[in-house]
Amino acid sequence: MTRAILTSHSLDDSDSAISLAPERFTRHADWLTTGHVRVLPLGQLAGAADESGDAVAVTFDDGFLNTRSAIERLLDHGIPVTLFVVTGHVGGTNAWGGRPHPGIPALPLLGWKDRESLRARGAAIESHTRSHASLPRLSTTQLDDELQGGQADLEARLGVRSQHLAYPYGEVDDIVATRAAKYFRFAHTTEYRCVTAADDPRRLPRLDMYYFHDARSLDEWGTPAFARRVAWIRARRRIRARIMA
Repeated sequence: MTRAILTSHSLDDSDSAISLAPERFTRHADWLTTGHVRVLPLGQLAGAADESGDAVAVTFDDGFLNTRSAIERLLDHGIPVTLFVVTGHVGGTNAWGGRPHPGIPALPLLGWKDRESLRARGAAIESHTRSHASLPRLSTTQLDDELQGGQADLEARLGVRSQHLAYPYGEVDDIVATRAAKYFRFAHTTEYRCVTAADDPRRLPRLDMYYFHDARSLDEWGTPAFARRVAWIRARRRIRARIMA
């Protein structure tokens, strides 16, 4: 059984760490719409990780404007999609804190009307905090503003009571996870692996679609070859993180 939460960020040709070329994502979308694997709403997969059978959930972080047509295409094919929103940057860019990030292009984000439209078509809108700050570095007061504040923004603007949080940069410690549990049913990291029944609902892993440049590798879903690929990428990411620390 292979169950995973898939995530993408920007669909552009910059080849940055958060970017996926649009034509590559088109091949991913083709795979998702073939019925090769069940695609479930995020809450259903996260809440029933011990169910039998292969399944995925589809998520997008940050809400880049360049993802809109791809999201609409998935929704048109009946594929449930979840968008994680940085509420303080809606309609702005991903220059978090007003600063560009080395190697990452500053790109426009979807506005509130865009999100209302996508929600009306069936997309789920969830929280990615208020400003995309590194949560473990914040005081308790600042942390609550990011968590509860982002949730309150979504409720005020879209009438959405967010049940899911995506940790900015995937960064979480015990204090952050405990605070997140006060406001959200589930919280999602960037730990690169599939979901298991033993996972803490406050630290759910995801597979970044950036690493599936060759969409044919998705055809191996659920096979030992696919498991080896995921393990290899996870090990490589861990080594890189130690080097960069």
